[in-house]
Amino acid sequence: MSDWTTPHDIQAKLLRRWRLGEALSATARGEVFTPIEVPLRGPTPTELGARYDDAQRWVRDWSTAAAPYRLSTKVVGARRFGANEIPARLHLDTFEALTRFLGTTAQARRHAELVSRVERALPALRPWVVDKPFVALAHTEDFDRLLACVDWVAANAGRDRYVREIDAPGVDTKFVETHRAILIELIDAAAAAPVVAPGSRDFAQRYGFRTKPSRVRVRTLDPPATAWSGFTDVEVGIAEFAIHPPDIDRVFVVENEVTCLAFPPVPRSLLVFGGGYAVSRIAPMRWLAGLDLVYWGDIDTHGFRILDRLRAVFPHARSMLMDRATLLAHESRWETEQSPVNAPLSNLTDDEAALYRDLVEDTLGPAVRLEQERVAYPLIAAALAASG
Repeated sequence: MSDWTTPHDIQAKLLRRWRLGEALSATARGEVFTPIEVPLRGPTPTELGARYDDAQRWVRDWSTAAAPYRLSTKVVGARRFGANEIPARLHLDTFEALTRFLGTTAQARRHAELVSRVERALPALRPWVVDKPFVALAHTEDFDRLLACVDWVAANAGRDRYVREIDAPGVDTKFVETHRAILIELIDAAAAAPVVAPGSRDFAQRYGFRTKPSRVRVRTLDPPATAWSGFTDVEVGIAEFAIHPPDIDRVFVVENEVTCLAFPPVPRSLLVFGGGYAVSRIAPMRWLAGLDLVYWGDIDTHGFRILDRLRAVFPHARSMLMDRATLLAHESRWETEQSPVNAPLSNLTDDEAALYRDLVEDTLGPAVRLEQERVAYPLIAAALAASG
């Protein structure tokens, strides 16, 4: 009997259409329901004669008294059993009939409730709830809290407040973090708050909330001259450091923390722990443009990319111990770079660019890498002496 259309067959087909949300959206818009008519494949006259008991069961399966649908029939004849009236087409004449047939009545009722709730609380979001019924339904349990958060953000975005200050019923920072994506979608859909940083998916940045202040670790290399109230190794807020330059002549930027700690003393100098691509955080410190700025990173593709980015902001920055001679002198300490980059770098010197290209093209070996902490320590003092 598997070749004859069953209620389950039609349900599965219509459920796929239902999950597109078009029926829920149309009903929420008040559109007139378009009746659904589906042809049924039933027993042929030959099959009726050969499988009469199966055919009777098939007819009974469709002819349920409590069924929400209407059936139109056709007459099929067989010599042995005479003319027989069997279901030919299924008719779902109303939206209620459709939801009862699919078992989605409760789902439809919940969506109608969400539409009603948003009309009362935040009417601007009604089109979104109507157009995206299943997204809305997926957040049914949190819907009121979501609306309350959207409403609060509408009144407070761009006022230099922290997300922690959101004071909406049931909403805290954990809630915002967990529901960040849907909150951004709702806030934007409601045009409820100014989008301060349209390209950002960070909730705080996008709506002008205060973010965690960026900080940078700084170590003085000349304690008697540049220590802060007796402190030689401190972490400072970048915004504050940018407007309060210390009285120094030179700044070194390194990537490795141990190197940061073991760096030799240098008169009137500071050392900044860059920590990989975090070197970009020193960009606001425009006073670096007037100092001798030295970058020392790993000799690998990422190290040169970081140097390139630093020079994009401070063109005068120079590198230290990132040359071919240093690399070749430490061949026994080479490692393999796990994820090399191959990007055009326009801010390298000719020698740096040539070494970078050799690393990219594996001229010296596959993905050669020399980490700065593997450079022989005496070479640091020699490099400092050579640079003056």
